[in-house]
Amino acid sequence: ALGALQTKVKGNGLAVRVMDVITGSQSSSIGYNWRYTPAAATVISGTAASGKIAVLGSDDTNTKIEIRDAYSGTLTKNIWLGESLTPISLTTIPDVNGNGEVETVSLVKKADTYFLIVRDSLTGALIDKLSTGLN
Repeated sequence: ALGALQTKVKGNGLAVRVMDVITGSQSSSIGYNWRYTPAAATVISGTAASGKIAVLGSDDTNTKIEIRDAYSGTLTKNIWLGESLTPISLTTIPDVNGNGEVETVSLVKKADTYFLIVRDSLTGALIDKLSTGLN
């Protein structure tokens, strides 16, 4: 069972360590795209042996959510959020579009405005983009 996520720099990249809640041992270490600076990580679904881990990050121009299998580290989806966005936070919400998969919710900032971007974790399809009204 998944107990904790820990991100750390690994050479030129980022690794997310998945820890077992019962034994306290490391279940896996997953490497992520080294070009993207991470802002947040979350569990998409399941356990360490069957779930997915998502990392929200950005490079100089693009912001994305990189989703990988929590056991093998295999890339399952890149969800591109857009250009010139500053990533802040990432979480999930229950399925709202009826395909049986949770949705990702990213808090990002563009210029002086904050946005919540809701996307399907399976397809990456945009479900909603809301301005928080906060500057």
